[in-house]
Amino acid sequence: MSGKVIMSTGEVAATEHPLASMAACRAMQNGGNTFDAAAAASFALAVTQPQLSALGGDFFGLLYVCSACLGSRRAWAQ
Repeated sequence: MSGKVIMSTGEVAATEHPLASMAACRAMQNGGNTFDAAAAASFALAVTQPQLSALGGDFFGLLYVCSACLGSRRAWAQ
């Protein structure tokens, strides 16, 4: 660990690639929620680091709020 402290008054995202983190932050800046940011980061990682997933990438997210399951989303390239 580098011992650096990062503070923000806005959006923060941590991924394996800076462009994926930027995509996640922009998703939130444009009115999206953290679920949208996670999807944006996943799609960006499929492009920036394709060796980490199958052709076209993959994303599976399960959204659970309070005591009501609002649904799940799965996206992949076909």
